[in-house]
Amino acid sequence: MNSLTGLLVSWLRFVLILLLAGTARAATVAWNNPAGGAWNVAANWSPAQVPATGDTVTITLPGTYTVTLAQNATLASLTVGAISGTQTLTFSAGTLLLQGDSAFKTNTVLNFSAGRIAVEKVTLSVAGAVNWTGGEFYGLTPTGIGRIQLASTATLTLDGPQPKYADYVTLENRGTIIHGGAHHLYLRSDPNSNAIASVENYGSYDLAWGSA
Repeated sequence: MNSLTGLLVSWLRFVLILLLAGTARAATVAWNNPAGGAWNVAANWSPAQVPATGDTVTITLPGTYTVTLAQNATLASLTVGAISGTQTLTFSAGTLLLQGDSAFKTNTVLNFSAGRIAVEKVTLSVAGAVNWTGGEFYGLTPTGIGRIQLASTATLTLDGPQPKYADYVTLENRGTIIHGGAHHLYLRSDPNSNAIASVENYGSYDLAWGSA
């Protein structure tokens, strides 16, 4: 084997190791604690590991429980919703970055009080309830923006004294939006990159207090 061939073989081995390592890191991680609990406890998941960057995460265990997330998480996708019970995700700090289309199904609840939920050029579909008391939905990328899609069964409630930001996202409502609380909903856009935030309302928008 000459030196050039040996170098090529070594390089191919290195590339293969990197590919295998990347495959090993990405996993499907499912919630398995029917009593609920904290996101960052490995024993609450199957396999027994806290979801890592690039993982596909499912919270689809039947039952009524709450999962609490107060840290950064970058996921390939997130699916919440089982065939029975009510599954609640409470998000209160950090950035939850969704790299692929994700969904909260019927009989789910998202409690969003602070931090950022980033839907960068992907769609977050919601068929359950969202209680939005603070924080930011964020969707800006160099090639497009994200979309929050409320189904006909969905209810989005904006309440509380903290401002809410929908930055560089399209909020598509086919369900019910109840806008209460003491602060506005702020839509931020970037005309230079055609990242125009908007509300597409095909359902009910109840302006109980404040304005959109």
